[in-house]
Amino acid sequence: MLDPLLIPGTICSLFIAFFTPQNKTFPFPESIVSSDSLARPSQTENIPEYTKSGFIVGWNAETKQPAWIAYELTLEEVYGSQAKRESAFKADAEIVTGTASNEDYYKSGYDRGHLAPAADMKASPEAMKDSFLYSNISPQEPSFNRGIWADLEAMTRYWAVLDQSLLIAVGPVFLSHERRTIGPNAISVPDAFYRVIADWSLPQRKAIAFLIPNKKQTDSVFAFSTTVDEIEDLTGLDFFSSLPDFIENEIEGELDPDLWPEEEFSLNRHPYPER
Repeated sequence: MLDPLLIPGTICSLFIAFFTPQNKTFPFPESIVSSDSLARPSQTENIPEYTKSGFIVGWNAETKQPAWIAYELTLEEVYGSQAKRESAFKADAEIVTGTASNEDYYKSGYDRGHLAPAADMKASPEAMKDSFLYSNISPQEPSFNRGIWADLEAMTRYWAVLDQSLLIAVGPVFLSHERRTIGPNAISVPDAFYRVIADWSLPQRKAIAFLIPNKKQTDSVFAFSTTVDEIEDLTGLDFFSSLPDFIENEIEGELDPDLWPEEEFSLNRHPYPER
Protein backbone atom coordinates (compact mmCIF):
# COMPACT_ATOMS: atom_id res chain seq x y z
CA MET A 1 0.00 0.00 0.00
CA LEU A 2 1.24 3.51 -0.73
CA ASP A 3 2.63 5.44 2.21
CA PRO A 4 0.33 8.44 2.73
CA LEU A 5 3.33 10.50 3.82
CA LEU A 6 4.56 10.32 0.23
CA ILE A 7 1.29 11.65 -1.17
CA PRO A 8 1.20 15.45 -1.26
CA GLY A 9 -1.41 17.84 0.09
CA THR A 10 -5.03 17.27 -0.80
CA ILE A 11 -4.45 13.78 -2.17
CA CYS A 12 -3.09 12.69 1.23
CA SER A 13 -6.20 14.08 2.91
CA LEU A 14 -8.40 12.15 0.51
CA PHE A 15 -6.37 9.01 1.15
CA ILE A 16 -6.93 9.30 4.89
CA ALA A 17 -10.62 10.09 4.45
CA PHE A 18 -11.14 7.15 2.11
CA PHE A 19 -9.52 4.62 4.42
CA THR A 20 -11.04 6.01 7.62
CA PRO A 21 -13.80 3.69 8.91
CA GLN A 22 -17.26 5.18 8.78
CA ASN A 23 -18.77 3.31 11.72
CA LYS A 24 -17.40 5.57 14.45
CA THR A 25 -20.08 7.62 16.19
CA PHE A 26 -19.71 10.39 18.75
CA PRO A 27 -22.18 11.52 21.42
CA PHE A 28 -21.58 15.21 20.60
CA PRO A 29 -22.06 17.60 17.69
CA GLU A 30 -19.11 17.58 15.31
CA SER A 31 -18.07 21.07 16.44
CA ILE A 32 -17.46 19.77 19.96
CA VAL A 33 -15.82 16.46 19.08
CA SER A 34 -12.49 17.84 17.85
CA SER A 35 -11.40 19.64 20.99
CA ASP A 36 -8.41 19.43 23.32
CA SER A 37 -10.71 20.70 26.07
CA LEU A 38 -12.43 17.31 26.29
CA ALA A 39 -9.13 15.88 27.54
CA ARG A 40 -8.69 18.62 30.15
CA PRO A 41 -9.04 17.36 33.74
CA SER A 42 -10.97 19.28 36.37
CA GLN A 43 -9.18 20.01 39.61
CA THR A 44 -9.74 21.23 43.13
CA GLU A 45 -6.44 23.11 43.39
CA ASN A 46 -6.01 26.53 41.84
CA ILE A 47 -3.77 25.51 38.95
CA PRO A 48 -3.50 28.11 36.17
CA GLU A 49 -4.15 26.87 32.66
CA TYR A 50 -2.59 27.92 29.38
CA THR A 51 -3.89 27.02 25.95
CA LYS A 52 -1.14 26.22 23.47
CA SER A 53 -1.35 25.22 19.85
CA GLY A 54 -2.18 21.52 20.05
CA PHE A 55 -2.48 21.06 23.82
CA ILE A 56 -3.53 22.62 27.13
CA VAL A 57 -1.16 23.11 30.08
CA GLY A 58 -2.05 22.99 33.77
CA TRP A 59 0.93 24.68 35.44
CA ASN A 60 2.50 23.83 38.81
CA ALA A 61 4.49 26.87 39.94
CA GLU A 62 5.94 24.96 42.91
CA THR A 63 7.57 22.18 40.88
CA LYS A 64 8.14 24.51 37.89
CA GLN A 65 6.74 22.11 35.33
CA PRO A 66 3.31 21.01 34.11
CA ALA A 67 0.87 19.58 36.62
CA TRP A 68 -0.76 18.06 33.55
CA ILE A 69 -0.89 18.30 29.78
CA ALA A 70 -4.12 17.49 27.92
CA TYR A 71 -4.81 17.10 24.23
CA GLU A 72 -6.74 15.21 21.60
CA LEU A 73 -4.73 13.07 19.18
CA THR A 74 -6.35 12.27 15.86
CA LEU A 75 -5.44 10.03 12.96
CA GLU A 76 -4.81 13.11 10.81
CA GLU A 77 -2.40 14.53 13.39
CA VAL A 78 -0.43 11.29 13.53
CA TYR A 79 0.04 11.47 9.78
CA GLY A 80 0.57 15.24 9.83
CA SER A 81 3.35 16.51 7.63
CA GLN A 82 2.96 20.25 8.08
CA ALA A 83 5.83 20.66 10.52
CA LYS A 84 9.38 19.41 10.85
CA ARG A 85 10.72 18.55 14.28
CA GLU A 86 12.05 21.53 16.21
CA SER A 87 15.26 21.35 18.16
CA ALA A 88 15.16 24.57 20.18
CA PHE A 89 13.78 24.34 23.71
CA LYS A 90 12.57 27.69 25.04
CA ALA A 91 11.19 29.20 28.22
CA ASP A 92 7.49 30.00 28.08
CA ALA A 93 7.12 33.77 28.40
CA GLU A 94 3.38 33.42 29.04
CA ILE A 95 4.01 31.83 32.45
CA VAL A 96 4.85 34.75 34.73
CA THR A 97 6.10 32.57 37.60
CA GLY A 98 8.84 31.27 35.30
CA THR A 99 9.66 27.97 33.66
CA ALA A 100 12.83 25.96 33.35
CA SER A 101 15.65 27.13 31.10
CA ASN A 102 18.38 25.41 29.12
CA GLU A 103 20.75 26.05 32.00
CA ASP A 104 18.65 23.91 34.35
CA TYR A 105 19.21 20.82 32.22
CA TYR A 106 22.86 21.42 31.34
CA LYS A 107 24.87 18.49 32.76
CA SER A 108 21.91 17.61 34.99
CA GLY A 109 21.84 13.94 34.02
CA TYR A 110 18.20 14.25 32.96
CA ASP A 111 16.49 14.49 29.58
CA ARG A 112 14.07 17.25 28.71
CA GLY A 113 11.05 15.00 28.53
CA HIS A 114 8.08 16.05 26.41
CA LEU A 115 4.66 15.41 27.93
CA ALA A 116 2.88 16.20 24.67
CA PRO A 117 5.33 14.46 22.31
CA ALA A 118 6.70 16.39 19.36
CA ALA A 119 5.68 13.45 17.16
CA ASP A 120 2.04 14.13 18.13
CA MET A 121 2.32 17.79 17.12
CA LYS A 122 3.10 17.53 13.41
CA ALA A 123 -0.23 19.00 12.28
CA SER A 124 1.11 22.57 12.30
CA PRO A 125 4.39 24.46 12.75
CA GLU A 126 2.81 26.31 15.69
CA ALA A 127 1.97 23.08 17.53
CA MET A 128 5.44 21.70 16.91
CA LYS A 129 7.06 24.90 18.16
CA ASP A 130 4.89 25.02 21.29
CA SER A 131 5.76 21.42 22.13
CA PHE A 132 9.35 22.57 22.74
CA LEU A 133 8.35 25.19 25.31
CA TYR A 134 9.47 24.33 28.83
CA SER A 135 5.82 24.48 29.86
CA ASN A 136 5.58 21.05 28.17
CA ILE A 137 8.76 19.57 29.66
CA SER A 138 9.63 17.56 32.79
CA PRO A 139 12.96 16.05 33.88
CA GLN A 140 13.09 12.41 32.79
CA GLU A 141 15.77 9.84 33.43
CA PRO A 142 17.38 9.20 30.01
CA SER A 143 16.76 5.45 29.82
CA PHE A 144 13.14 6.04 30.86
CA ASN A 145 12.56 8.82 28.32
CA ARG A 146 14.20 6.97 25.45
CA GLY A 147 12.92 3.56 26.49
CA ILE A 148 9.55 2.66 27.97
CA TRP A 149 8.15 6.20 27.75
CA ALA A 150 8.99 6.42 24.04
CA ASP A 151 7.43 2.98 23.57
CA LEU A 152 4.20 4.12 25.22
CA GLU A 153 4.09 7.26 23.10
CA ALA A 154 4.54 5.18 19.94
CA MET A 155 1.81 2.75 20.98
CA THR A 156 -0.52 5.67 21.66
CA ARG A 157 -0.03 6.92 18.11
CA TYR A 158 -0.84 3.44 16.82
CA TRP A 159 -4.04 3.40 18.87
CA ALA A 160 -4.96 6.88 17.61
CA VAL A 161 -4.77 5.61 14.04
CA LEU A 162 -6.83 2.52 14.83
CA ASP A 163 -9.47 4.47 16.76
CA GLN A 164 -9.30 7.74 14.76
CA SER A 165 -9.22 9.95 17.85
CA LEU A 166 -8.09 9.70 21.48
CA LEU A 167 -8.24 11.96 24.52
CA ILE A 168 -4.93 12.05 26.38
CA ALA A 169 -3.76 13.54 29.67
CA VAL A 170 -0.18 13.25 30.89
CA GLY A 171 1.65 14.44 33.97
CA PRO A 172 4.33 13.96 36.61
CA VAL A 173 3.81 12.34 40.00
CA PHE A 174 5.70 13.29 43.16
CA LEU A 175 5.69 10.67 45.90
CA SER A 176 8.84 11.37 47.93
CA HIS A 177 8.76 13.77 50.86
CA GLU A 178 12.17 15.08 49.86
CA ARG A 179 12.31 16.05 46.22
CA ARG A 180 15.41 16.11 44.13
CA THR A 181 15.84 19.27 42.07
CA ILE A 182 18.03 20.26 39.15
CA GLY A 183 19.46 23.54 37.92
CA PRO A 184 19.55 27.08 39.26
CA ASN A 185 15.75 27.28 39.07
CA ALA A 186 15.36 24.16 41.27
CA ILE A 187 13.19 22.14 38.89
CA SER A 188 11.65 19.21 40.79
CA VAL A 189 12.40 15.70 39.48
CA PRO A 190 9.24 13.53 39.32
CA ASP A 191 9.16 10.06 40.87
CA ALA A 192 6.86 8.76 38.13
CA PHE A 193 4.69 9.79 35.20
CA TYR A 194 1.12 8.92 34.29
CA ARG A 195 -0.64 8.81 30.94
CA VAL A 196 -4.41 8.37 30.71
CA ILE A 197 -6.03 7.60 27.37
CA ALA A 198 -9.69 7.42 26.35
CA ASP A 199 -11.60 6.52 23.21
CA TRP A 200 -15.03 7.99 23.95
CA SER A 201 -16.72 7.00 20.70
CA LEU A 202 -18.74 4.01 19.61
CA PRO A 203 -18.61 1.15 18.73
CA GLN A 204 -16.14 0.49 21.60
CA ARG A 205 -15.76 3.11 24.31
CA LYS A 206 -12.72 2.39 26.43
CA ALA A 207 -9.96 3.88 28.55
CA ILE A 208 -6.61 2.85 29.96
CA ALA A 209 -4.03 4.46 32.22
CA PHE A 210 -0.34 3.94 32.91
CA LEU A 211 1.78 4.87 35.92
CA ILE A 212 5.50 4.33 35.34
CA PRO A 213 8.40 5.14 37.71
CA ASN A 214 10.90 7.63 36.31
CA LYS A 215 13.74 5.16 35.83
CA LYS A 216 14.90 2.45 33.45
CA GLN A 217 12.32 -0.29 32.93
CA THR A 218 12.61 -3.68 31.27
CA ASP A 219 8.97 -4.79 31.48
CA SER A 220 6.24 -4.14 28.93
CA VAL A 221 4.26 -0.93 29.31
CA PHE A 222 1.28 -3.10 30.26
CA ALA A 223 3.05 -4.12 33.46
CA PHE A 224 2.29 -0.54 34.52
CA SER A 225 -1.28 -0.31 33.25
CA THR A 226 -4.09 0.62 35.61
CA THR A 227 -7.49 2.30 35.62
CA VAL A 228 -8.20 5.98 35.17
CA ASP A 229 -9.89 5.89 38.58
CA GLU A 230 -6.60 4.83 40.20
CA ILE A 231 -4.75 7.79 38.67
CA GLU A 232 -7.53 10.11 39.81
CA ASP A 233 -7.16 8.83 43.38
CA LEU A 234 -3.40 9.38 43.21
CA THR A 235 -3.42 12.85 41.67
CA GLY A 236 -6.68 14.37 42.86
CA LEU A 237 -7.60 15.20 39.26
CA ASP A 238 -10.90 14.35 37.60
CA PHE A 239 -10.13 13.20 34.08
CA PHE A 240 -12.55 13.43 31.17
CA SER A 241 -15.05 15.30 33.32
CA SER A 242 -16.37 17.11 30.23
CA LEU A 243 -17.77 13.84 28.93
CA PRO A 244 -21.31 12.83 29.89
CA ASP A 245 -21.32 11.06 33.25
CA PHE A 246 -22.57 7.80 31.78
CA ILE A 247 -19.55 7.62 29.47
CA GLU A 248 -17.10 8.71 32.15
CA ASN A 249 -18.42 6.11 34.59
CA GLU A 250 -18.39 3.42 31.90
CA ILE A 251 -14.74 3.77 30.94
CA GLU A 252 -12.82 5.04 33.97
CA GLY A 253 -13.12 1.98 36.18
CA GLU A 254 -12.30 -0.58 33.51
CA LEU A 255 -8.96 -2.16 32.67
CA ASP A 256 -8.99 -4.41 29.63
CA PRO A 257 -5.56 -4.44 27.94
CA ASP A 258 -6.97 -6.70 25.21
CA LEU A 259 -8.72 -3.62 23.82
CA TRP A 260 -5.32 -1.96 23.29
CA PRO A 261 -3.05 -3.89 20.87
CA GLU A 262 0.50 -4.14 22.16
CA GLU A 263 2.29 -2.86 19.10
CA GLU A 264 4.52 0.16 18.60
CA PHE A 265 3.66 2.51 15.77
CA SER A 266 6.20 3.42 13.10
CA LEU A 267 5.32 5.42 10.02
CA ASN A 268 7.74 3.29 8.06
CA ARG A 269 6.66 -0.07 9.45
CA HIS A 270 2.94 0.76 9.58
CA PRO A 271 2.05 3.06 6.68
CA TYR A 272 -1.55 2.23 7.52
CA PRO A 273 -2.57 -0.26 10.23
CA GLU A 274 -4.94 -2.99 9.17
CA ARG A 275 -8.27 -2.96 10.97
